[in-house]
Amino acid sequence: MFHGGGGTARGAMRETGWAQKGDKEGFLAVDRRRLYATGFSNGASMAFRVGSELSARFAAIAPFAGALWIKVA
Repeated sequence: MFHGGGGTARGAMRETGWAQKGDKEGFLAVDRRRLYATGFSNGASMAFRVGSELSARFAAIAPFAGALWIKVA
């Protein structure tokens, strides 16, 4: 989860509540066999970038409220 511009990792964790959701539902946020990326605003742009440049490593990306700023071939 990539935070938006001016944000922090701590703030993103607090705002999304994903740690609590993972604990409640019993899912892992990091699994070395299946990597996922998401992000909000500028973080969404980063998710787009890692998805395009590291597509062999990521199972999926889910950018939210951001743009793909690079040209994809």
